Amino acid sequence: MKENRDTSHPATETKREKIPNIPWFAHLGHDWMDDVVREQEDLGTFTDLPGKGKRLNLKPNFNMVDTIMENNHLLPPWLRLRGEIYQQMKYALTLLDTGHLDDLEQRLSGINQQIAKYNRSCPSPLLQRNLVSVKTLKDACERWSGDA
Repeated sequence: MKENRDTSHPATETKREKIPNIPWFAHLGHDWMDDVVREQEDLGTFTDLPGKGKRLNLKPNFNMVDTIMENNHLLPPWLRLRGEIYQQMKYALTLLDTGHLDDLEQRLSGINQQIAKYNRSCPSPLLQRNLVSVKTLKDACERWSGDA
């Protein structure tokens, strides 16, 4: 569709020339991050980066922080804790299967403390998990297996 704008009016042209191209956040103060990036560009930090000229491998629902952490094999603390809890649950399951119930109760107490810590640290209440008992250990271990 063609726009019907009259750009020939001199007053309109002078107004456009007077308006500088200022980022929306400029009124908040000095943008120090631009200075850091410019300084690093001058030092040549960005000239020979790995993957330069290659396409980005973007996933659906792209989240830059998650992708950077995943590419560098980093996990947030709550995800690391989730993996540790799953490993402890697998060990507790072997104790249950072999009949070491005395050790199992103590192990489950420690796992439940870790689950409480996990529930406090995970970013969403939807990700929180229930505590485990001898009766719920097998089901809980299966639920946690998809997450670890």
